[in-house]
Amino acid sequence: MSRAGEALRLTLKKDEILRGFRSFSTVLSSGECLRSGSIRCYFLVNLGEPADLRAGFGVSRAVRKATKRNRLRRLMREAYRLNRNHFLARRRADPRGSIDLVFMYIPGAGQTKAEQTHESIERAIAHLLEELYRRVAGRQ
Repeated sequence: MSRAGEALRLTLKKDEILRGFRSFSTVLSSGECLRSGSIRCYFLVNLGEPADLRAGFGVSRAVRKATKRNRLRRLMREAYRLNRNHFLARRRADPRGSIDLVFMYIPGAGQTKAEQTHESIERAIAHLLEELYRRVAGRQ
C-alpha cells in the first residue's frame, strides 16, 4: 500500500467498498459471522481471487429513523477506515485470497445511547478486525 517514507493512506477507494445487493447477500448467506457488541461482521474468504479487501456497511431497520441509521453507517465506515491498515499490515505477510466484509449494526434490547458513541463503535470494529485476522490466519 505505502512505500517506505510515505504516510499511510487512510481513504477508502471505490473498489475497496462492497456494493450491490448480490454482493451483500452472498456474504451474508455464505460467510461466517463475528460479533462485538451490537456490531456483527460477516466475512467471506475467496481463495481463488487475488488478495483484496472489500467492506460494506449496513444498519438494521430496527433503528427506526433514517438519519440515525445513516449516522451509524458513517461511524462504522470511519472506524473501519482508521483501523483497517493494522489488519492489512499484518495480512501482507501471507495475502492469499480476497476477503469480503459486511459490518451490520443490530441494536440489542434495552440498548442505551452510550453504546452508539464513536469510541464504542471504533473499539468494536478494531476488536472485530483483530478476531477476523486470527480466524483468517488460522485457516491458511
